[in-house]
Amino acid sequence: NDGNPCTTASTCQNGACIATENLDCDDGNACTNDGCDLVTGCVNQPNSNACTDDDPCTLGDTCNDGACQAGANPLPCDDGNLCTDDSCAPGVGCLFEPNQAPCDDGNACSTGDTCSAGSCKAGGLLTCDDNNSCTDDSCDAEQGCVFAANNEDCDDKNACTTADACQEGACLGASPLECDDGNVCTDDSCDPASGCVATANTAPCDDEDACTTGDQCEGGAC
Repeated sequence: NDGNPCTTASTCQNGACIATENLDCDDGNACTNDGCDLVTGCVNQPNSNACTDDDPCTLGDTCNDGACQAGANPLPCDDGNLCTDDSCAPGVGCLFEPNQAPCDDGNACSTGDTCSAGSCKAGGLLTCDDNNSCTDDSCDAEQGCVFAANNEDCDDKNACTTADACQEGACLGASPLECDDGNVCTDDSCDPASGCVATANTAPCDDEDACTTGDQCEGGAC
């Protein structure tokens, strides 16, 4: 024994005790500074170094009283995908579980968008029908429904107009219906629902018989 606690395997050589190895004072703990005191032997002094507690869900782990303590900051597990529920499992790390939440697939022509298998899927297509024959209906992925005015023939539902045509998205009659029946014994008019109306009157008239006087309309005839 060479009297030095920091050496081992001492042997006698040429009449003297000689150490052949240094004492291994490594305790395998990253949170201690390992050394050897010539009086007491191994010394393992706690430190405040950065360390890892073997849990990937914590950040900023530091040594405290010789042990690795978890950091105050959790591992951010955000994949930026609304269709996954993000979490962190101790000893495993980030988990991104697909969900079935409502979402927006970025297409204005789709409806009922829902998450499926980690991505946003359309549930159906937007119906773009304004019930106006004077517009061409379509859908734009960015704007949604588009109703473009056309110049098609149409029916303005007014029996007193003719040559109806679309103009700036509305159906307009080009000219009024001619309702003159050439009979002085009828008052001629037009009903938007039914068209021309000839109403019998009692106006003076001429029955073209020179042998009669005081001619007058009756029942639509002279």
